[in-house]
Amino acid sequence: ISSCTIESFGSYGIYAYNTSGLSITGCTIDQPLAPNYFTGTGVYIIAGGGSQGYYDAVVSGNTIQHCDYGMDVYTTSNSYGPQVDILSNTITNNEQYGIYAHSGHPSYYFPDIVIQQNDLFGNLLYDLYCTGGANPTSTQIDATNNWWGTTDPIEIAQKVYDNSDNSNAPHSRFVPRSEERRVGKECR
Repeated sequence: ISSCTIESFGSYGIYAYNTSGLSITGCTIDQPLAPNYFTGTGVYIIAGGGSQGYYDAVVSGNTIQHCDYGMDVYTTSNSYGPQVDILSNTITNNEQYGIYAHSGHPSYYFPDIVIQQNDLFGNLLYDLYCTGGANPTSTQIDATNNWWGTTDPIEIAQKVYDNSDNSNAPHSRFVPRSEERRVGKECR
């Protein structure tokens, strides 16, 4: 899926279930409804039941905004979840979370996610929300080299929900962080 504009959708802009080799690049996914009324999930990737690395996706160079959730990455079984690289996107101005990464049950593997070189800021509740999964204390999300709307690590930590907020959530690493916007696209 590349170079597209997806607007005014219902529940999902892009819904990917148990896909392998998925690439979403250069798209604008936007819910330009009435001000202060955001709905739906921009990109929803749900997978499980395969071997490690079986379900994989690259999400890069997109603008995802004005949704309820910008992205939702979800594991559905006690086998390996999706491997998702989220790179060089602008994910901002979403009602709840910029990126919501989770598993469907405490015994399920957490999605294998790399979140780098994004402009990930200005989402109402959290820019990154990670919860659930087997062995949360040994799971770490690589969320380095992103622009979080600030360089202050305390402010960034307040917009990231992870093991520091809940012992049943994985750890996330957001340092080193970008000192400026990475993607540079203007957001409406």
